[in-house]
Amino acid sequence: MANVPYPFSRVKRFIVAAALVTLAACDHGPVSGQVVAVVDGEEITIPELNAEARARGLVIGNDRTLRSRVLQDLIDRKLLVKAALDRQLDRTPDHLLAKRRSDDMLLAGALVEALGRRRPSLTDKDIAQFIAAHPYAFDRRALLSVDRITVLGALAPNVGRAIANAPSLDAAQAVLTANRVASERRLEIWDSGTLSAEMAGQLLVPGKDQTILLELPGQSVLANVVESVPQPTPAASRAQFARQLLTAQRSQQTLQTALQQAKSSAKVRYQPRFAPR
Repeated sequence: MANVPYPFSRVKRFIVAAALVTLAACDHGPVSGQVVAVVDGEEITIPELNAEARARGLVIGNDRTLRSRVLQDLIDRKLLVKAALDRQLDRTPDHLLAKRRSDDMLLAGALVEALGRRRPSLTDKDIAQFIAAHPYAFDRRALLSVDRITVLGALAPNVGRAIANAPSLDAAQAVLTANRVASERRLEIWDSGTLSAEMAGQLLVPGKDQTILLELPGQSVLANVVESVPQPTPAASRAQFARQLLTAQRSQQTLQTALQQAKSSAKVRYQPRFAPR
């Protein structure tokens, strides 16, 4: 009997049927091991459940009620995601841009954490030196009521000089308005302990009521201290507060170093009208 080629269409149907049987078995089989639930074939594992709890600042431990609540929230979210995918919302330009931004932020954060693990641990000497060098975060710490005007971006030199010499914040606001410079004004509470030593020193000049121009990354801030309330850091919490501030400072320094290294080997090209001035 001659060999008759097996029709390709039958092979294809057989493969698809086998795949569906395998998928059905996975979806309907017992849930065990690291898998805590299966939603339409998608597994939710113990690590994913714990990661979700950590992201919310929760510790599940042996709390079955809390564990069940977090798990149900995860299941609900996956069902909503499936409904969105069914509508192909993952293909919209807005979603793709948001996803790209989210991935960028996560990876940048992961880099900061990875670099932070390489830094040597802070010593008692490091903490003591930091406290001595930052009096406005400890003995001379204060809560400041600040009337401030914020301008995004750098100011033109002539506008910057005019508002720096303005006798009041109202006068500075008038200068900005006359030069058609967009700005935002509001009253805020600033903690001198979270400011740089230079900025805190400018704002906390004894007996001096003045408007101060602060050039910050990406913005210019014109500030006037309306009230200053002494708020020295309690002795019992000084070391902990110093550790938090110093850790944040070192993280920022590490990030800037990594950024400068990346910039030194990067090639960035701009469309002419978007190029930095």
